[in-house]
Amino acid sequence: MHLTKAILMLEDGTSYKGWSFNPPNTSSQGEVVFNTSMTGYQEICTDPSYSGQIMTFTYPEIGNTGINFEDSESKKIHIKGVILKNFSQYGYNWRQENSLVNYLCENNILTIVDIDTRTLVKHLRECG
Repeated sequence: MHLTKAILMLEDGTSYKGWSFNPPNTSSQGEVVFNTSMTGYQEICTDPSYSGQIMTFTYPEIGNTGINFEDSESKKIHIKGVILKNFSQYGYNWRQENSLVNYLCENNILTIVDIDTRTLVKHLRECG
C-alpha cells in the first residue's frame, strides 16, 4: 500500500496534515462528524443516517477485526470519507471477509490517516 500526503481542510480554514491510501488529487466535501465508539466501524460506515458525511473515528486504531458482510447496516457505504489516527492494514477475526482498507478502497471512500482526532474533535465541538 502506498500512502500519499493528504490535507483535511475545514470550512473555517483550519487544516490537518495526514496521509491517504487513495489516489493523489482525490477530494471530497461533506460535513465532518465524529463517533467515539470503540467498535462498530463497519456498522457506522453503512448506516444511512451518516449519508454524505465524513466520519472521524476517535478510537486510536480502527480496522482490527476487518469486515464481514453480515454486520452491515445496509448494502452500501453511506459515508463520504473516513478520518483516522491509525488503522490496522490487516484484520484479525475469524469472521473477516475483507480488510477495512480494501473495503474502503473498493468503494472509493476517501480516507485520511495520521490525524490527531482528539484535537480535531475538540475543534469541531468548539467551532462547529
